[in-house]
Amino acid sequence: MKEQPKFLEGFLEGLPEQPRQRFLAVRQSILSASPDWEEELSFGVPTFKLGGLPTISLGVFGKYIGIFATIRNSPNLKAKVASMCHKGSIRLRHDAELPLPMVEDLARQIVQAEGDASQD
Repeated sequence: MKEQPKFLEGFLEGLPEQPRQRFLAVRQSILSASPDWEEELSFGVPTFKLGGLPTISLGVFGKYIGIFATIRNSPNLKAKVASMCHKGSIRLRHDAELPLPMVEDLARQIVQAEGDASQD
């Protein structure tokens, strides 16, 4: 498992236990999609980058975790994700089971789309 970046300590310390554990599970699902992720805090939220470009950001809110995905290179993936979005984010409610396989699949598809575009 990839080591937790130092910036996450401050981000996580203000979260209640349940959202913190759910965030860490979502983070791990995203990380498992590629060894090439770079992580940083961008605009106050954890952000995953590929090739220096932000692709996925995670926000933790009172009732849900928001996944904000930037899909530049795959119209098909963009259309698929649009049906799961609410105001630009995928919302993983705290009172529902986490769809971790879906999160990992989304992250893998983003990695693939970004890789395909870099080979053009």
